[in-house]
Amino acid sequence: MNPELQILVERVEALERQSRSARGIAVIAVLIAIATLAATLAMPRGRSLVPATTGRFDVIEANRILLRDPDSRPAGGMEVDRNGTIRLVLGRAGTTGGVLLEAQQNGVAHLTLKGPDGTPLAALVGSRRSELTLGNRQGGPSVAIGTRDDGAGTLSAWDAQGKIRFRAP
Repeated sequence: MNPELQILVERVEALERQSRSARGIAVIAVLIAIATLAATLAMPRGRSLVPATTGRFDVIEANRILLRDPDSRPAGGMEVDRNGTIRLVLGRAGTTGGVLLEAQQNGVAHLTLKGPDGTPLAALVGSRRSELTLGNRQGGPSVAIGTRDDGAGTLSAWDAQGKIRFRAP
């Protein structure tokens, strides 16, 4: 065999070896793709770490949100009314205690805690004339600490019959 023909045969054999290794790599790549596709199709739909009954969102926009307990009874809510007052209410009158947090457009903000019967147990009003009240001022023992327009403070206490027992100044 002449040397030129020998060189040509060697080159063809080298190309065949390269072709076999490339074919082997292609077969492996196709098998990996098929395995990945099969695993994806076998996975249950909607699978995530969050239970199906839970939603995850970045932003929720609403003027009113109603909270319900597991028995679908109202348990609280949040709202912004037409005047711009923002309210957060937690609890259910007649069953549980309640909390009302309110921020008004005029700068007044207050927090009220109520008993199951709806009577106020404590209130904190933030305004130019701020006040903290513990107990029900309409009846029963209570105390109130507040400020006046001139900047002075006040302290008042009532007995169980609603009569004033102490006031300063």
